[in-house]
Amino acid sequence: MSEVIDGRSGNSAGVAAGISGIVALALSWIPFLDYLSLVLGALAITLGILGVRRANANPGAGKAMAIVGIACGVAGFAIAAIVLLLIYTLVQSTNVAAA
Repeated sequence: MSEVIDGRSGNSAGVAAGISGIVALALSWIPFLDYLSLVLGALAITLGILGVRRANANPGAGKAMAIVGIACGVAGFAIAAIVLLLIYTLVQSTNVAAA
């Protein structure tokens, strides 16, 4: 299902993975937006795997954005999870200290 533009085939899943991964990485540092980063990171990983498979099946399709999407998606997901864990720990320790 890849598009053909000017005789070249595209990898829309790879491009979507790259964009999702970069946005996930950018939002992962911002509290309360890192929930969105978890979703976008998982989406980037999934679309990146699809994009790499399409690029392997069709040598004309781009593979670089799919790999960027996977890498940024994993990093964004991990950073968002760590930030959420730190916020949760801070809230729990504040509640224990107040009691």
